[in-house]
Amino acid sequence: LERNSGKEGGEREGEGEEEGDDLEDDGVDLADLKFALAPDAIAPKIKCGSLNRLVERLAHPKYADMVYRDVFLLTYRSFSSPDELLSLLISRYEKGKKKGTEGLGGEESCTPVQLRVVGVLKAWVEN
Repeated sequence: LERNSGKEGGEREGEGEEEGDDLEDDGVDLADLKFALAPDAIAPKIKCGSLNRLVERLAHPKYADMVYRDVFLLTYRSFSSPDELLSLLISRYEKGKKKGTEGLGGEESCTPVQLRVVGVLKAWVEN
């Protein structure tokens, strides 16, 4: 995995990156997320992307790519810090909340995005 800063010309970090609500890209290249050609793959394989997009992809509701998760967790320190990653995962978890997702007892139930974030945190702590 390579981190694509997403910076064009005079843009600063964070500018020019659009936060996607649950990526529905299905392998289509975006300005801040590029895919490798893998026609036989079940899920699109990521080539590079901005840190925000890489974290979004970790918690994608449609693709549970354990290989991607493990590779990301092994390599993230080369382009990020644990504090920054934790902050982005918390943000992703919060964005995954949906109104009206209460269970039978009135407690909130988790969305697929939130479950994916919890899975990433669990894998991170266990390894």
